[in-house]
Amino acid sequence: MLNERTNTNIATKRTTVNAAVIGAVVYLAQRFTGTEIDPTDPLILLGVPVVVGIGYRASRWLTVRFPALAVILFGDAAAPKYDA
Repeated sequence: MLNERTNTNIATKRTTVNAAVIGAVVYLAQRFTGTEIDPTDPLILLGVPVVVGIGYRASRWLTVRFPALAVILFGDAAAPKYDA
């Protein structure tokens, strides 16, 4: 039971930190390119999950290549370990 809570806490922290990092990257890209994103545009609403998914996969790839980035991109280097 304790292990399940620990895994859930680790997973929640890693998901939250990674989504915040992806959001910050998108925000900075928007600021540097001078584009304006309308959050009510249906295309943007559909594109958010795609951007988050791509950002997540890129984050996972970067942490495999450069393990020290795990703390920055996910807030925790340890991934949850679920028992089968």
